Amino acid sequence: MIIWNEETMGTGIPRIDSQHKMLFQKFNEFSEAISNKKSMEAAGDILDFLQFYATWHFGQEEDCMNEYKCPIAADNKKAHAEFLKKFGRFYTEWQTG
Repeated sequence: MIIWNEETMGTGIPRIDSQHKMLFQKFNEFSEAISNKKSMEAAGDILDFLQFYATWHFGQEEDCMNEYKCPIAADNKKAHAEFLKKFGRFYTEWQTG
C-alpha cells in the first residue's frame, strides 16, 4: 500500500497532486484486489483505468513542468516513458494470460 504524504510527495500544484492521489488510490485498489483474490475482472478494470489515466496524467504533468520551466522536466519525461513502457508490457501480459 502506498500512503500519500503531502510533505514529501506534494508538488504544490493542486491539480497534479490530486492526480497523484488518484494514481495511489487505484494502485492500492489493485493491490487489494490481488491480495484478497477478488475477481480478476475487478483487477483488470483497475488496470484498464490505470493504462488510460497514467498516460493522460503524464501528459498533464509534462505540460505543467514546461509551463513552470521545471529544471528536471527532461529527466521526468524519460522516467514517464520508461514507466509507460514497463506498465505496457505488464498490461499486455495481464491481457494475454
